[in-house]
Parts: sequence; C-alpha cells; structure tokens
Amino acid sequence: QRQTQAPCTFRHNLNSVEIDHDIATTLLKIIQEACINIREHAHATSVDIYLYGSDNELQLEIIDNGCGIPNDKRFSSKSLGLQTMRDLSAEQGGRILIATENRKGTLISVSVPHFSHA
Repeated sequence: QRQTQAPCTFRHNLNSVEIDHDIATTLLKIIQEACINIREHAHATSVDIYLYGSDNELQLEIIDNGCGIPNDKRFSSKSLGLQTMRDLSAEQGGRILIATENRKGTLISVSVPHFSHA
C-alpha cells in the first residue's frame, strides 16, 4: 500500500507450496515494479495481488483499477518498468501477459515454472 498509495489486497493458496528463493525474489521484484508503475502512472484506487501455486507452476496476478496503459507504451522497450517485468519473468523461464483497457485498469499475469518441494 505504501508503494501504490492505494488499498491493496493479497491472496494466495501457498499453504503446501515451498517456493525457491530465486523465484520468490523474482516475483517480489515484479510486484515492486508493478506497484511503482501503478503509483506513478495508473492513479488506481485499488490493487489486488494473487499468487497461486501448484506442483509445476506459480501464477502471479496484479490487478489495478487505474487508467490503463496506452498500447504504444505497453509494447515499447522504452517503458522501463514493463520491460523490467518482462526480463525478470523470462529469467525464470516464465511468461508475462499485460492486459489493459483505457480507464478500466490493468492486469499483469506472470506464470513461472515451479516444482514443489513440500
């Protein structure tokens, strides 16, 4: 909430999933980068963060109700925050989807391969 300056909720199903330290660090960095973008650009009034785990994949979703991201910025390598999130996801063999609609917010969805140790 300090990062976004908007109320945030966090939900997860990680009761029996142990996350590798490198993957956890990557996901935290992606969340931090998304929160900075939300604060500086989205002007959102709420943010929801979900983290779901299974034996073979982790799914992170960050959803805000802000102003959305213009297409020219969403796909630009000059949008450093978005590019950082793409790079972080790729480093873990993951994939990222950034879905947005003008004045209806943004969904950042990150999937990374994971194998449970629990």
